[in-house]
Amino acid sequence: MNKMLEKNGIPPVRDLLEQIVEMGGHLWGCKMTVDLMGLRQNMMFKGVSGIITAPDFIKKSEDAQIIFI
Repeated sequence: MNKMLEKNGIPPVRDLLEQIVEMGGHLWGCKMTVDLMGLRQNMMFKGVSGIITAPDFIKKSEDAQIIFI
């Protein structure tokens, strides 16, 4: 995937995630996906604020200006 991104002039995903956090954005892991894949927060990108459920995400994003899922 990184080679495809590079070929098309798109920065690596890690760089994009770092930019989101640097600009004050928040990253949340989906609890159902994390559970399904047997992951833990310490295995994720360090900028992930936490692992939350879909209803929790809806509550957190009620007053958000931009939501990217």
